[in-house]
Amino acid sequence: MASRLESNQCSICQKADGECMCDGCKKYFCVKHFDQHRQQLSTKFDVGIVRTHDELFEQINKINPPNTTGSELFGEIDRWETEIYEKVHQAAEKVRHQLTKLLTEGKDTLKNDFEIMTKEIRDRRKELDFNENDIERLQQRLNQIQISVNRLVRSTETKAVIVTNDQINWNRIIYVESNHARTAPLRSSSIDIHPNAKWKQIGVTVAGGNEEGNGINQLNCPWGLYVDDEETVYVAEESNHRIMEWKSGATNGKVIVGGKGNVANQLNHPEDVIIDKERDSLIISDYRNKRVVRWPRRNGTSGEIIISNICCVGLIMDDNGCLYVVDHDKNEVKRFRTGENQGTLVAGGNGQGNRLDQLSDPYYVFVDRDHSV
Repeated sequence: MASRLESNQCSICQKADGECMCDGCKKYFCVKHFDQHRQQLSTKFDVGIVRTHDELFEQINKINPPNTTGSELFGEIDRWETEIYEKVHQAAEKVRHQLTKLLTEGKDTLKNDFEIMTKEIRDRRKELDFNENDIERLQQRLNQIQISVNRLVRSTETKAVIVTNDQINWNRIIYVESNHARTAPLRSSSIDIHPNAKWKQIGVTVAGGNEEGNGINQLNCPWGLYVDDEETVYVAEESNHRIMEWKSGATNGKVIVGGKGNVANQLNHPEDVIIDKERDSLIISDYRNKRVVRWPRRNGTSGEIIISNICCVGLIMDDNGCLYVVDHDKNEVKRFRTGENQGTLVAGGNGQGNRLDQLSDPYYVFVDRDHSV
């Protein structure tokens, strides 16, 4: 927290022997008053952070998972399954798994975020490694978790949707969905910002910042950005034809997809990148190759083409796993459900222009909780 510098006035007693400076408030203290300041910070940390953390811990543990055994939703699935059992038995089993996951994933995600928070608090408390800035940041994170806890306790309605049709898509005939807002990474459709949150006036460089280049500590025409739950930053670099991964606090990035070309392990002017959490993979808009590719996040050596013949520049995925793709050349946005090749037009598609049914050089897309584009 402190560093020994040239003599300065103590901010409390005004004596000229203030040799200790607080890295948080940037004030000087004499030895006596620096110890007092250190004790005040410790008290503030214990009361404002540790106590709030412990209260949240109790609230999270009191959240009881729903009783799924007698759920009316499962009754619907059972009645539907009986009518056409021979054809849809496999689909029904899949949906049971999805519903169970949906009903419990909110708490699981919350507990995972809370465990990360717990480790940081314990480490900082043990090492006495915190200042005013750390306390403010941790307080904001605790406030965010509190919002998620309150939402989870209120437990919004979960719906089962059953569709029957002569032309059946067996992957979509029965599925579950919820309007419950899940904890989500940056650029997804469920970001909550605490009403009292304040943006710092001076930002922190999290990737690049070492002039234009192709080194592992440089970027060249970074176009797309995605931040996961662990605050790892993924950057689509158009001119370097690669996707870079920057861990939180890292000074160098890691190339996880790269090399100019059109084969399965290469890219050509990638414009955007997002994460498919369910499949633990990256989805990349490979612009010049006119394709969208899926790439494993862990030790991937080649990609899988999931959409072809599309000049994709922007991507987003909604909470149902539907992929929205911006086609720059056609001035339109399409939605692709799992397994679809053609997609459904959701914006533009009537030529380039400024009418309300047209788009002109679209690049980015966002989908809100109501699935508005």
